[in-house]
Amino acid sequence: MEILSPIFGPIEVRNDTCGFGHFMSSRGGRLHRGLDVLADRPGQPGLALSSGTVIIDNGRPSTTAPDLRYVEVRHDSGAFHWRLFYVDPLVMAGQAVTPNTVIGYLQDSPAAYDLPAMKHHFHIELLIPRAVSSSGQAMSMVRIDPRPFLVKRELNPDLDFAYNPAYDTPESDQRTLKRAFNILEKLLTGGKS
Repeated sequence: MEILSPIFGPIEVRNDTCGFGHFMSSRGGRLHRGLDVLADRPGQPGLALSSGTVIIDNGRPSTTAPDLRYVEVRHDSGAFHWRLFYVDPLVMAGQAVTPNTVIGYLQDSPAAYDLPAMKHHFHIELLIPRAVSSSGQAMSMVRIDPRPFLVKRELNPDLDFAYNPAYDTPESDQRTLKRAFNILEKLLTGGKS
């Protein structure tokens, strides 16, 4: 079983004064049941973690931040589901997706939760069947740690995913351009920069 990171480049887990992004990290009186992968900024495209079919296209993860959304996809094999949180969804329930499908654009979760110290991130959940019916259908699902199954998504020059310009700010554009330049420089020099 393997899932791809929702973004290109290294997989970095969120770690800030608002909490650790690892699976089962303590969050006050509860446990964190997903993995927070650092992202650049709101508007960044979030790519499908695997091929599959969208089963939830406009989930609402929080009553305290009602504008935040998630998408849930059932893997083609039916062996697992995954959820990608904090996206403005671009997909619809019933839609088939591939690993190159843009699921949605990153939302501004720090602003939505009124936590300016929180770093921008995609929250990922991986679910496997807890019980299966006699017909082979999952009756209930349990969340497991996605990290052992998460694979770095390599940069692909044939794919061109633009940020959603509705989220653009000059400062974040400068950071994004600098990061893109650094990636390009490493590619051109074989990582010797």
